[in-house]
This record gives sequence, structure tokens and C-alpha cells, in this order.
Amino acid sequence: AWTAGAALEITEVMPFCDTGTPGGTWVELHNTASEDVNASRWRLEDADGRSWFVRPDRWWTPNATGEVLPADARGVLILDTGDSVAGTLVLHDPDGTTQSSVDLSNHGADTCTSLIHLDQPRSSPWPTPGTAEPDQADVAGPEDLLFTALLVDGALDDGDVEFIELRNTGDRPA
Repeated sequence: AWTAGAALEITEVMPFCDTGTPGGTWVELHNTASEDVNASRWRLEDADGRSWFVRPDRWWTPNATGEVLPADARGVLILDTGDSVAGTLVLHDPDGTTQSSVDLSNHGADTCTSLIHLDQPRSSPWPTPGTAEPDQADVAGPEDLLFTALLVDGALDDGDVEFIELRNTGDRPA
């Protein structure tokens, strides 16, 4: 029997994408326990009743840790090519007990845009499979970025050139 308690949590969802690393539709799982967790035999189920088990050909980690996920690490369950997810996703431990769920039913999925902060899902500024979600307070926002130059019809080395220049006036990286 599974006795470790609620150790894996759904933290990011890529509802549909056919490019990237990892490519395809994926769900990030975070080990919130203070010890390693063997993710094999954990199962994700969607609102249509489809299930995906964590197994070697569906599991990806940035550090190639295999199906054993170290404490506070993240792994990615890769779904079938062409699958997209919507509605409620439920993560079951090896005993079939629900350990994490997320409701995506009110969130349209843009292609290749992941969803984070899944208690109230929103689009991530960029996908972060296998790593912590970005804190948008750490990067420059619209108030920090200014259009400072615009060349609409120029020439350089016998070629046409158009460009815009952005200047970061804040103290956070853009």
C-alpha cells in the first residue's frame, strides 16, 4: 500500500503543444515531500476518463533522475501525441487515492502556452517543464519597457531593414 501521503502535486499543465522540450501535451508533477518518491504507478485522469500512467516512455525530468523523484524536484508526465487536456485533471497515487486535482474547464488553451498557479490557473509567461514557475515580479513589466527607436524603411548592406528598439528603464531583467 502507498503510505507516503500526498507527495506529488500538479503544478503546471501544457494543454496542447507539438513542439518544445519536452514536446507535446504534458503535466508537471512536483514532489512536495521531504524524501524521494517513486512516481511509477501514479496515474493522471482527465474529465473524459482517459488515463496516463507514469512510466519510462512518458516520464521526463530535466536531470534524467528516472521515475524516482527527489524531494522538491519536478518531473513531467508526457501525454499521447495529439492529445489535449481540458476540464478536471486528477492525479491518483498507486493506491488510486486522489492526491492532486486541477480544474481547467474555464480556461481556454492557447497552443504552446502552459498554465501555472493551478488553484486559479493562468497562462505562464513561458513554459517551465521540470523547473519552478517564474515569479513575474522578478522580471520587467510593461511599465519598464519603452519603444525608443523605430526604423521603418532603411537599408543596410544592400538589403532592406526594419527594426524597433526597446529600452528597459527598470532595474529588473526583461
